[in-house]
Amino acid sequence: MELLKPLLQSAKNLLFLDLEGTQYTHEIIAIGAVLVSCDEKYVPYGEVKTFKRYCLTNSSIGSVIRTMTGIDEKFLKQNGISYRQALVELNDFLSTSTRSLKILVYGNNDAKMVKTSYKVLENPLPFETNFTNFLINNIVDIEKVLNFFLRGKRSDMLSLVHLRQLLELPSNGKAHDPLNDAKDLYDIYKAFVSDKERMKRTYRSLLKNADLVPSPIVSIIYDLLNGKSVTPEDLERCLDNYFA
Repeated sequence: MELLKPLLQSAKNLLFLDLEGTQYTHEIIAIGAVLVSCDEKYVPYGEVKTFKRYCLTNSSIGSVIRTMTGIDEKFLKQNGISYRQALVELNDFLSTSTRSLKILVYGNNDAKMVKTSYKVLENPLPFETNFTNFLINNIVDIEKVLNFFLRGKRSDMLSLVHLRQLLELPSNGKAHDPLNDAKDLYDIYKAFVSDKERMKRTYRSLLKNADLVPSPIVSIIYDLLNGKSVTPEDLERCLDNYFA
């Protein structure tokens, strides 16, 4: 897809990344990722590898995040590792794929959390600085790309869950689990680049139910979606009536 070329450039590998962070300080407490290879059209292929880690924090998680993610201080104490160690393990997971990798996220919060978590490191090591810069420089927010084609009833931006539901893709599990969300993002992206019929079907459905279709052409769109033939004269007649 042409719209992806300036964003993904010469990528041969794609990392679908989702992060969960503390409510107030936005420090990373959970990392979920899906790693795949892609062809010259950015279509994923081959083995799908996954990564999931929980990260310790000295900051309060916050009641909203506890409720949303199910992650609390006790859980992190039992299952978490230091953020420093998580960076090492993520780098090991990526291995040689970093030579031609783009990191796909949904929204701008993930990049902000990477920056915030780096800032709270005490005396960051050269590796931590370099790897953080690598992550930030290769993050691609595809929320706007996907929402360029698919929007809500009132032309609003869609959440990851809503987008998955619109595309009629199966859930990978509870939302706000970082790996589940990363898998959902991967499935949505894969449909976007390789399942044109699904995308067209979803787009037709959105057009038919949208509240913000320009009023002069509502009847034209409705007729088209119901298999009727329309002509330039039909459009002209609609505009004549609209501006009467």
